[in-house]
Amino acid sequence: PSGPAAPAEAGNSNISEGLNSARLSGAIKKLISNYDNRLRPNFGTSVLDINMEVVIASFDSISEVNMDYTITMYLNQYWTDRRLAFDVKNPNKSMTLTGEFASRIWVPDTFLANDKHSFLHDVTEQNKMVRLYGDGRIIYGMR
Repeated sequence: PSGPAAPAEAGNSNISEGLNSARLSGAIKKLISNYDNRLRPNFGTSVLDINMEVVIASFDSISEVNMDYTITMYLNQYWTDRRLAFDVKNPNKSMTLTGEFASRIWVPDTFLANDKHSFLHDVTEQNKMVRLYGDGRIIYGMR
């Protein structure tokens, strides 16, 4: 996938298509009703593998005098949180949710070392996306 709004892979179905908003809201509430976003997945047992993908969309400016540059990039992070599994028999079924959902679940505290300044695009709406799969796999994308 490239970019936070990458299309679903072939063979996947997005359950937010075909579900009315009340049923989708109910499914999301059920998933996070006893969820503690302060605890990482697998807390107290095994380590959590997080994969990352960085896509440079553009170099916006380069300053030789200040020795800095500005880029626009997409950062996608991938991990599994079995607490959010909603259909283990159909692991490729997915829900694509707004970035607001990210504030309700555990997400990695990712930072860029030696960064002078960074920010998330938020023109009209925050540029974040969460895609949740039936087996608890998560894609968390931001720009």
